[in-house]
Amino acid sequence: MEDNKKPLNSKKIIVRIIIIQFLIFIAIVLFDLYAFRGFFTSKIHINPDPWGSEQTYSCDFSIEKTKKNNYLFSFKNQSLFPKYFINYRWREYSQSITDSVFFRYDRKNLHPNFGFDYSYSFDCGTGLGLSSINPLESFTIEKSYLQIIEESSYMSLFRKSNFLYKNIKKKYIDLNHKQLDSIIRTDIKLISETDSIEIEYYIMMNSFLSKKDIYTTSNKIKVSLKDLLNKYIERQKKLINTSFSL
Repeated sequence: MEDNKKPLNSKKIIVRIIIIQFLIFIAIVLFDLYAFRGFFTSKIHINPDPWGSEQTYSCDFSIEKTKKNNYLFSFKNQSLFPKYFINYRWREYSQSITDSVFFRYDRKNLHPNFGFDYSYSFDCGTGLGLSSINPLESFTIEKSYLQIIEESSYMSLFRKSNFLYKNIKKKYIDLNHKQLDSIIRTDIKLISETDSIEIEYYIMMNSFLSKKDIYTTSNKIKVSLKDLLNKYIERQKKLINTSFSL
């Protein structure tokens, strides 16, 4: 009996090999993303351009006020491709990224703002590493108004806000921390309870095999400017008292 099977065309063989290799690659990538939080795939990440970042619209970041007057933070990677964010990973192969861990690395700007930017900021680089935000993954967390005031009342944010820019005749960017601190303590007396400022949160990320930093921003939420400055002054007093007690 004659064999009716026709020999495979060389082109078909090549296509099959390519498809099999592609499927193996996808399987390896997915295994790394979900088992190791991108520990290995992040190693082939091209170093991002340190001079620029661009906004991505493949992620959604929103803040909604709840019935309890808290704020619900919601983030979702709407893409089928992973994103990566820098955090203190300490070279661990496996990592659990909970909602609280993820939002620990959000950033913020005050508006109106004279010199806002979108960038990473870490006190120490030791232990930093990339972790994946997997396709269609989402994170949520609820924060109180007081928590938002606490984490937004820092000189690094005041320094870029219009509050200082409009109230100081000389270039405040050249003033040292002590001079700015003195101005805040003086000007807070002139601020009313109704004076407000807006806070915009953002998440810094890297896209898969991208050379650029990317970020996504939240909607702005309005808070009391006086609350922010009072919290800053309160923190500075505690630091001074602690230094004297040592």
